[in-house]
Amino acid sequence: MQEAKQFEVKWRLVNLTTFMYGTKLHFNNDDIYFENPLMPSGTVIHNWYMLTNFTEDRVSPKLPILKKGHRYLFKFNFQVEPEGAAYFKIKFYRKNKEQFEYKIIKNKEEEIVYPLEAHSYQLELVNAGMDHLHFQNITIVELGDGTYRNPSTAKGINTKEKFEIMNRVIKNARTYDLDALSDAGGENRE
Repeated sequence: MQEAKQFEVKWRLVNLTTFMYGTKLHFNNDDIYFENPLMPSGTVIHNWYMLTNFTEDRVSPKLPILKKGHRYLFKFNFQVEPEGAAYFKIKFYRKNKEQFEYKIIKNKEEEIVYPLEAHSYQLELVNAGMDHLHFQNITIVELGDGTYRNPSTAKGINTKEKFEIMNRVIKNARTYDLDALSDAGGENRE
């Protein structure tokens, strides 16, 4: 049995997208303290990127490269006061940097299937009326192929069985002679 791949994402520095106006920010070993009670709701506190342009952003990517169509479990390790006053938003981008999908995550754990058309993604920590928060890390665990969203209820069918079932359906299907049907239909109308 193969061991699941696990990635740990930390908040190690302030980048251009970190909201700093009126903010008290303390970096302690594995705990970041962020305080700003006057910050408007809906404002992005901090971003993590899978792809960056170092010459423009002056920061290296912090998120792992994910496989298209695979399922991942995102675990968000943070405490916020009041409870539920911050959430995460994951945005998916095409190759031309156009955002085509996003998902708002209000739980501490969320299972996500990385879209097939995604070229990159980013995570945003968003304020929803918080006073302060303690942030530890984000853990991303690869769960496997994203064919089934809920592995506990999905029943696997091997491909040989699947094709046998399809062959039986095709063989048992009736074939009609369309000319004979149109002639029979015309006689009944008169």
